[in-house]
Amino acid sequence: AVTAASVAALAQCASSPRFKSAYPAVAAQYLQKAQLGWQFLTNAIARYGKNGAYQKITHYGDNFMHDDELAWAACEMYLATGSVSFQQQLQAWFDPADPGTWRWGWWRMSECYGNAIRSYAFAARSGRLAANQLDTTFLGKCETQIRAAGDDTLAWSQQNAYGSSFPEATKRVLTAGWYFSSDQAFDITVAYQLNPRPEYLTAILANMNYEAGCNPVNVT
Repeated sequence: AVTAASVAALAQCASSPRFKSAYPAVAAQYLQKAQLGWQFLTNAIARYGKNGAYQKITHYGDNFMHDDELAWAACEMYLATGSVSFQQQLQAWFDPADPGTWRWGWWRMSECYGNAIRSYAFAARSGRLAANQLDTTFLGKCETQIRAAGDDTLAWSQQNAYGSSFPEATKRVLTAGWYFSSDQAFDITVAYQLNPRPEYLTAILANMNYEAGCNPVNVT
């Protein structure tokens, strides 16, 4: 999981047009390191199998084992190289429309699956690839999930007296931990890039206001 996330992050930096313009030598080195990391991953999977190559050291990031990190790595390697083999691997490992990739069956775009969806959806807009290099069906699924995640988080904001996007499903179990209002609003911000609905801005501001002091204890 750690190697896959590192590969994804290195490839993402290496594929950034602005990063390449400012630091061409470093960008090239990052891509080289990402390719070495990818080779490590594929060698491990070939030797031990996809599940056998996984080692659990801590519970952090273990929601989907290493499956979400591997999907993100494959996505970023494709965006950095344009090699269709990476896109094929991404599609073999990940279907954005599969509810099995949603945390607890309702939290869309969680963990590195969300990273992969955002990166692919904005690949042409960010100048990493040409629009005709993207699979239209897969792209459509990514954009659908972005809109749906934004709408879910908007609805949670509208269901809360303080405007904070506290999930409806979490209310049912009467417990929660590690909840950050502006973190929730990030999905709305991404959805706004595809569809600038005024309701999205209202929800984003409401979540920011909650962290700034508009909350039951009246503190930031």
